[in-house]
Amino acid sequence: MALGRWFDFTDASMKGDKRWSDAARWTGYAAYVVMTLLVLSIVQIVLGVLVVVSKNNDLTFGSVIQTLIVPGLSFFNAVPSAHLHILARSNVPKMAICFSIPLSLIYFASSITYLASSCFTKSSITDDSSLHKNECPTLSTRTIWDINVALQLVSALLYALHAAMAIKVHLYQKHRSKAIEQGTLVEEVDLDAKARMEQEARDRWQRIVDL
Repeated sequence: MALGRWFDFTDASMKGDKRWSDAARWTGYAAYVVMTLLVLSIVQIVLGVLVVVSKNNDLTFGSVIQTLIVPGLSFFNAVPSAHLHILARSNVPKMAICFSIPLSLIYFASSITYLASSCFTKSSITDDSSLHKNECPTLSTRTIWDINVALQLVSALLYALHAAMAIKVHLYQKHRSKAIEQGTLVEEVDLDAKARMEQEARDRWQRIVDL
């Protein structure tokens, strides 16, 4: 029975939190952005393992951070975020902002650091700097690492997009609440429908907690 609950996706919906789709059409695609980030993090971890294994005794702390820890952070952020968007369909935009902006900056820093190391330029043959030693993979994994860095740049952009979506939703909700308080916006509320939606949200959360 417990195993069945783990694979119960009957309540899953890529439409996500209705509050996000109400803010703007483009913010309604947040669930797709998060799922893409989840897949990218898994791919990056796999590629990172290949790079780490190839380094043997040349492994450095910096290379472990970029190849495993950074995508690992993304993975452990994307999983609960996907739960909130797709299963619970209740994601607080402030929380998304707090996680997406730092991860976007981390990904940008990681990929730009590699690009700045000039691993495969003509001068790299005689380059003995610590940055070069920490960043540059072996020649056999050059293609893998280049792909990984490209995926990190994509992840950085997607996290920035997710943060922008969250900011848009947050501002929309803030302005909407202010307009309702000032009486410039009259919100028609179906109490029965509202109660039903709240109960459904609580039920979804309970199923997630029971996992």
